[in-house]
Amino acid sequence: MKSTNGKEIWRNWIMKYEKRVSDYNFGTLLRKNVDGDYTEENTMFVTRMQVRVIFCIFEILLLI
Repeated sequence: MKSTNGKEIWRNWIMKYEKRVSDYNFGTLLRKNVDGDYTEENTMFVTRMQVRVIFCIFEILLLI
């Protein structure tokens, strides 16, 4: 997330889960391209809540 507005929207959303999800703000490294190595260009840092959102969307798409 690069924009200040986007960061603020995400921060407000994630704070709703502060007391409901353990480790909601811990970080995880994700590769942009799974065929590549963990390099600076191919890696991004995301919070665990972002990973959970990605997996939920993925599961929903599989059910469609």
